[in-house]
Amino acid sequence: MVGLVAWEWRQKNPLINLKVFRFKNFAICCFLMMLVGGVLNANTVLQPQFMQQLLGWTATTAGLALTAGGVTLLFMMPLAATPRARFPRALSRWLDSSSFSYRFATRPM
Repeated sequence: MVGLVAWEWRQKNPLINLKVFRFKNFAICCFLMMLVGGVLNANTVLQPQFMQQLLGWTATTAGLALTAGGVTLLFMMPLAATPRARFPRALSRWLDSSSFSYRFATRPM
C-alpha cells in the first residue's frame, strides 16, 4: 500500500489521483465509508462463526438462518432509492433523520 501511494504520488498522470484527499470532506467521507465497510465485512464473517461455535449449529443451519436477510436485501435495495427520488429534498432529509433517530431510540440497551 505504501508502495502504491509512493508510486502514484510521483506519476505525471496517476491512475489514482491522491491529491483529492487534500479536501477534508472527501477524506473524512472515504474514511467513514472504509469504517462502515469494515464493520459490515466483520459482521458477515463473525455472525456465522457465532452461530456455529457458540450456538452449536452446523454450517448448513447457520447459512440457512442468514439466507432470509440476504434475500430480503437483494430485493429491497433497488426499491429503496425509487420512492426517495420522488420526495422534495427537505422532506427526504427529515425522513432520513427521523428514521435514524427512531432506530437508535428503539434499540435494545
